[in-house]
Parts: sequence; C-alpha cells; structure tokens
Amino acid sequence: MRAKPRVVLFRHAPVDLDSRIKRIATTLHRGGFEPIVISVEPKDGESGEFVLGGHTRVIRVPLQAAPTSADVPLPSRNDERAGRLRRQRRAYRERVRGANVASVKALIRLLLTTAKLGVVRAMQLGDRAATLAKATSARLRGSDDPFEALDLPRNLPVAHNLVYTLQDLLVELDPDVLHAHNPLVLPAAWAAAVELRGRGKTVKLSYDVREDFHGLPDKEIGSRSAHEALLGTERAFMPKADYVMTVTASHATMLKERYALRALPDTIVNFSVFQPMKGDVTVREAAGVAEGTPLLVYAGVMSWARGIETLIEAMSHMDDKVHLAIVSMPVPHPMMSKLQPLIDELGVNDRIHFIGPVSQSHLSYYLHGADVAVHPLPGGSANHDRTLPNKLFEYLHAELPMVSSDARTMAEFVTSHGMGNVFRSGDPIDLAVKMTAMLADPVPQAHLRELAQKFSWQSNEPMLLKAFGGLTNFDVELDDGPFGSFEVTPAPSTDS
Repeated sequence: MRAKPRVVLFRHAPVDLDSRIKRIATTLHRGGFEPIVISVEPKDGESGEFVLGGHTRVIRVPLQAAPTSADVPLPSRNDERAGRLRRQRRAYRERVRGANVASVKALIRLLLTTAKLGVVRAMQLGDRAATLAKATSARLRGSDDPFEALDLPRNLPVAHNLVYTLQDLLVELDPDVLHAHNPLVLPAAWAAAVELRGRGKTVKLSYDVREDFHGLPDKEIGSRSAHEALLGTERAFMPKADYVMTVTASHATMLKERYALRALPDTIVNFSVFQPMKGDVTVREAAGVAEGTPLLVYAGVMSWARGIETLIEAMSHMDDKVHLAIVSMPVPHPMMSKLQPLIDELGVNDRIHFIGPVSQSHLSYYLHGADVAVHPLPGGSANHDRTLPNKLFEYLHAELPMVSSDARTMAEFVTSHGMGNVFRSGDPIDLAVKMTAMLADPVPQAHLRELAQKFSWQSNEPMLLKAFGGLTNFDVELDDGPFGSFEVTPAPSTDS
C-alpha cells in the first residue's frame, strides 16, 4: 500500500454545494489520507482537474449515457407518462364544477385521460413483470450478481449511466477505499470494487447514508418504479459495504435492522465546522433590508415537500414590518413562478426577498445578518422525522435563534438545547406566532455560540478517522489546525 491511503469520494451530482462530502474529504486530508473527490456534472458540464481548499484533488466528470444494444432494455418511459396523465386527470377533475359547457368539456377530457392512464398502467405492469422474471431467473440459477435482478437500464437508467461514466475512472484511480454518498452510485462503486479485487487489489467499500429513502413523503417521490428500483439498489448493495455511516442514531438503528448489517453504522451528524465568521455581505444587505427591520431567513431547498408554502402563508399573519429572505439556488428558482400567485394573493410581495447563496466558507457570516432562522420541513414522514438537517447546524453556527417544525428529531434537538421554538407542521398561524415570539425574545447569541462549539464538525473527526484508519490499517495523525477554505478552484496549470 502507498504511504497515504487513497480514498475516492463520489456521488451522483456536482460537489460544489455538497458541504458534507467536502468536510469528510478535508478531515481525511487532515488525518494524513489522500482523498480524491469525483464531481459528477451534467452531461454538458465542465470536466477536468480542480482543487478543494488548496489541498484535495477534485475531478469533474460529465455524466455520459451508456450505449444501447439489442440485449440491453431501453429505459421505461411508462412511469413518466403515468405521472403526467395523473396530473392532467387531477386538473380536469377540478374543472368539473357543474352543468355548463366548460364542465362537460372537462368531463370528456377526464374520461379520455382516465382511459389512457389505464393503458399506461398495463404497460407499467409489463415492465415490472419483465424485471421480476429477470430477478427470478437469477435467483433460480443461484446468481449473486445484483445487477441481474435490478435491471438498471430499464428501471433506474441514471444508475446505469453512472456505472458507465464512473467505473473505469474509479478503477484507474486505484483507491484503497471507495466512499459512495448515494444509492445511485452504489452500483458503480461495487462494479469498480469487483474489478479491482479481480486484479488482486485490496479495496474497501464505504457507504454514507444521508436519507431514509424508504421514508420519503409522497411529494418527494417522482417516478414510483424508479423509487422502488432505488430502494432495491440500496437493499442489494448496502450489505456488501465494509463500512456504513449515517447522519443520526435513529437512522443507524433502522439501517442495521432493515438490512441485517454486521455492525451498527457510525453516526456522523451533519455538524458545521466551528471557525470564525468571515464574508463580504450578509443576507440583510443582499435583500436590501434596512438595519433594525425584523428579518427572518430560510436557506435551503425550495419545494412543496419542504414546507415553503406554509412559510409564505405565515408571512401574511406577521406584523407588516417583518421581512423574509429566502436563500436558494438557482436564482431565479423554478419554484418562484409557482409561489408568486400565492405571494400576490396574500399581499406579502414587498416583504419576501429571493436571494442567492454564497460559498460555504462565508455562509455563517451571510446568514448572521438575519434575526431569526426558520426550518419549515414538515414532520410526519419517517425520513423527515429522523433527520438533523445541514441547515439546523448552519443556522446554529451563524448564531441565529431558530423556529423549527415539529419534525421529531430536529424539534427535540432545538427544544432540548434551548435553540428556539417549534411549530406544528403545516400550520401557518402557529408558525407566525412562534416566529413573532422569537423575534421579540431571541435566544442569547452567547448561548448559541457555546452550542456551535460543542456541536461542531471537529467533534466528528476522531470517529471518522478511526473508521478509515481501521479500513486501511493506517496510523492516523490529525492536524488540528484551521480547516481553511471549502472553495473548489481550477487546478494550477502544469505548463512550464
């Protein structure tokens, strides 16, 4: 083995806004490993060599479509068609309001759409029958090849394309550990591991479980069969991993029981790095909100599944002096046009500001310009109730008091540590009451600063480095100096 064990970290998306993979890579570097991050870009995205924080190699790779052949099934489009027809049917059903011409036309379209949906559902059953037949055949032959049963080209083409895009590169990098960050890349990780082991290379497979995909709420599930294939992929490959880590203790217990894992996964919570705040602009300045004006902030994914409409509606129950900054990417965000009719209807247009993100290194300073942070993530689904989101700790490290939804694990953390208030999921009036109370009587910043130092990424490093040291028989020596930057910049030119 080389002097420094090489750990290749990768997932299915670009690395730039993935704070967890950057933190893990930086910790590995601080512990004496040689981390390499693969950033999977859109098919027309940039490629080439980059550097994280001035020390870690980042390879940008555009996603490529695997070539098709006669013996490889084409991706199924029936789920996509069924979803589109279901949406159309709901719209037509809402237009059937009485005995008038418009209602009659809507009823006719409703009946036609229902008939088309029936045909597509029959084709979906055919897709599932074909997959079941392949799985049954593999089982009867005693095959232990998970690819046979999963039928990725048909059911989860993005995972099939990721195998084609990544396998050769992963093998070429000759890693000691393959560290996968999403079930979509587990097949690529396993294919590379099998090939490397076939060449006599000792390579370990590590898997970072960030979400309970079984417990996603319906609003976050697009294609039902693709989702089932995703669950099947995780079920097939997770038990093959040499090491599993996850984000909360309840996740760890669930994973061990569900997949009959040999060991309880390590819990590496998504804490932020404790370091001095620095930056050039705050959310207040970016939103153009004057000092002294009460300012709330939400920074995160904009979607119906994350409770954004509850937050918008709550603003209509707040004092007219209160403003809200929504930080998301990209700006303009596709959700803005969907939210605008609600914003206009509620008359809060001049008090809601959509602004863009900043780099991870400047995020705490950026968010610190607000008075109170909000996380409206609805509780009630297994995935949401188990999570401790990145944003919770980004708010904490920005020393912002918080108003959280009652998503169980997050709410328990907020209340037990005196970080702020909790509101009933989906209740805009209760949210408005809790935000108003927090603006009037905020949690002292000194208390939040103490919590940020306690719940910091630095507290994760001993467990993380012990685990990877055990995988590679490497004596770890942690450099506990400043973390430095999380910027990804072009690699220095090698031209003479």
